[in-house]
Amino acid sequence: MRASPPSTSPRHSSVPPSAKKIPALLSGRYYKYTPRTTGKNARSVMRVSGHVWVQLVARGECRFGKTVRKVLVMDVNRNMVLGDITTRKIGSREYKQADYCRIADAKGTFKTTSRAGLVRIGQPIQVDGGWFMLSGGDMKIAAAPMAGGIGTLAVNAPRWECMLMRDGLTLTVTGGDKPASVPAGDYRVRMFRLYRDAGTTRPCANIYGSRNTPLTISAGKATSLSVGTDLTATMVANVSKGKVRFSVKQTDAAGSRISAIYGDGGKRCAAPRIEVVDTAGKVVYTAKLEYG
Repeated sequence: MRASPPSTSPRHSSVPPSAKKIPALLSGRYYKYTPRTTGKNARSVMRVSGHVWVQLVARGECRFGKTVRKVLVMDVNRNMVLGDITTRKIGSREYKQADYCRIADAKGTFKTTSRAGLVRIGQPIQVDGGWFMLSGGDMKIAAAPMAGGIGTLAVNAPRWECMLMRDGLTLTVTGGDKPASVPAGDYRVRMFRLYRDAGTTRPCANIYGSRNTPLTISAGKATSLSVGTDLTATMVANVSKGKVRFSVKQTDAAGSRISAIYGDGGKRCAAPRIEVVDTAGKVVYTAKLEYG
């Protein structure tokens, strides 16, 4: 039996509870794989697993300052209420689950292949250079300008994206040769994505946990940040019970800690090799480090 090619494109349908039609988003995907087999008489068998999701969804328009954009709101927490935030408790911890809103570009197109224009209810989003807080309730959403001043952030890259966090908020900021506007505040830099040039869609590096100290954006002022090259690797050796354990710590141009770097095609850089020499300069040990 030959299966059809996998499809991850959403399809619209209707779910009629109590004779009332409610728009829904039906999406799904399946995976084909061959499990590993062992033994003399083992035989490889192809298996297929599939997943289907049904979510309440609605299209409409929302005003962002002087701009009106098309929006698509998805019931991610699946409580059949659009534009809300629920609280889920697991053990002693509570987690917020917010619905998603995808915002169309200026041409009215929804870019479903990326996270551009995708925001959780209760989180900020940048539209036409302005920053807005998205709120929801009673099956409606609204966008209000963020309170406080606005500063700018300049990064030494032709194109870049970063994730900034403060006070329970997550801002996804994109920029290029010109500084990008950012609401004033003290942020923790969660992630940076760098590109070789402004026209490419594939990043040359993803840097996670790239800054230990807070990033301060002051209202009406410009802040510059150097990330990525040049990289510095520092060898660390720990001795325990007569054994030596080597590790490498990486920092970027700003001296910020780097926990992971991915290059072209999402591949990790080659793991470094080490050589241990004695006082006479003779190599007594060589090894290739591993990630993890």
